[in-house]
Order: sequence, then C-alpha cells, then structure tokens
Amino acid sequence: MRGKAIFASDIYSLGVTCINMLTERSPFDAYDSHNAAWIWGKYVKTPVSKELSRVIDKMVETIPSYRYQTVDEVLKDLNFQQSFIPPTIITPPSSQLPVVVKTSSQIESELQEMKTQFTGSKPQPQNPIEQELKELKTQVNSGGKVQSEIDKELAELKAKFIGNG
Repeated sequence: MRGKAIFASDIYSLGVTCINMLTERSPFDAYDSHNAAWIWGKYVKTPVSKELSRVIDKMVETIPSYRYQTVDEVLKDLNFQQSFIPPTIITPPSSQLPVVVKTSSQIESELQEMKTQFTGSKPQPQNPIEQELKELKTQVNSGGKVQSEIDKELAELKAKFIGNG
C-alpha cells in the first residue's frame, strides 16, 4: 500500500499474470482506466468458469483490503486443500545449457534496445562517438544533472556483465 509491498501485492501480480496468460494480451489492454475496472473477460481466449473468474477478479481488486490477503484464501476459494496438493519435485535438467558469450558491443546494443522499449524513445545512434556526443549534449542541456534512473540502471547492468565499471 502506498508504494509498499504487502502479501496482497504478490497476489495482485499473480492475478495480472493470469489475465495475461488467459487473454494473450498485455494487461494494460484488459483494464479500462476511465472506469477503473478490469475488462479482461471479453478478451479470454479459452473460456473459464465463473468461479475462476471471480477468484481472479478478487486477486486484482484495486483496493488491497478487498483482495485476498493470503494464498490460503485463494486456495480455499479454488476448492483446494493444501494437504491434497502433491509436493513439487524439481529435477535437475538432463543437459546443461550452452554458455553464450556476448561481446561488449552486443551487450551495449541490447541494453540500448531495452531502454528504447521501456522509454518509448528513438534508438540512440550506434556510432560510439555520436553516442558520447549525444550524452554530453544531454548533460549540458540539463545543467549537468545526474543521469536518469534508467541510465543509471543500464550503467549498472553494463558494469555487471561487461566488468567496466
């Protein structure tokens, strides 16, 4: 609540994930912001029961106190008894996945693409000199202020994976 995660936040996230999986659409398309209501039901690809629909609706209630507060509450409404849920057996993969080594420029390119997707801005020039000039221009135009949060996170990721930072 008010920016703090609570158990009901995780349940909300799970409900939104269910909506995404059932509709095969972005959850943003399944929410009517003008009426502050979820309209996911009309986008469902495979019909679901009214009971399941009610459970998901309660999981994504806007007001946290109206949401399920625990997973036990969700399971109870889904008619599950925890004692009847079989234990999950995790088996290690039979073969190890190949390690993919990427060059610094490949990682830089992927990070830039991620930034473009998240911010909706146009891709930055790929020429490193043009890139640096653009960054300097941005810093000068902003009075030398600190980088945006996204730029900071991208720099941290780059330093972590490339080791230059």
